[in-house]
Amino acid sequence: MIFCTVGNDHHKFDRFVELIDKVYSHFSGNTEMFLQHGYSGKSDVLTTQDAFLSKDSFDRYIRESEMVICHAGAGTIAQCLQQGKVPIVIPRVYERNEHLNNHQLDIASHFNSEEMCYVAQSFEDILNAMSAAAGRKGKIYKSSKENLVTSLRRDFDYFLKLNK
Repeated sequence: MIFCTVGNDHHKFDRFVELIDKVYSHFSGNTEMFLQHGYSGKSDVLTTQDAFLSKDSFDRYIRESEMVICHAGAGTIAQCLQQGKVPIVIPRVYERNEHLNNHQLDIASHFNSEEMCYVAQSFEDILNAMSAAAGRKGKIYKSSKENLVTSLRRDFDYFLKLNK
């Protein structure tokens, strides 16, 4: 199954949905795909789609998918990497009114330069990335939030001891 997600931003990302429809049609509907389309228009061809997902459902779709095609939200990319997925990323573009600025282009470029994702802007880019990503398992990245909290707690405790 291929999990496709535009995230939860209120800007429409109809270009993403149109690209996913084209990919699905290219495979003559023989590829199972699920689309989370947010505030964008619904897919014209996919029967498995929803506007929004609970956190648990979102995590499950990433975990159980063979491949993820997503917007270039840092959180979504990080979730993919934490599940060992190397996502195909379609950044939202400011000039197309898909976001407030072009930070998703910067995020996608950074993760791509570290070989942590594939970046696609066109149908052909997506097909090429799908071919390259097929069967590829990424390194599972762990969140450093726990380490940060532990470190801050240790520093705070130390500071309190000094000031007693």
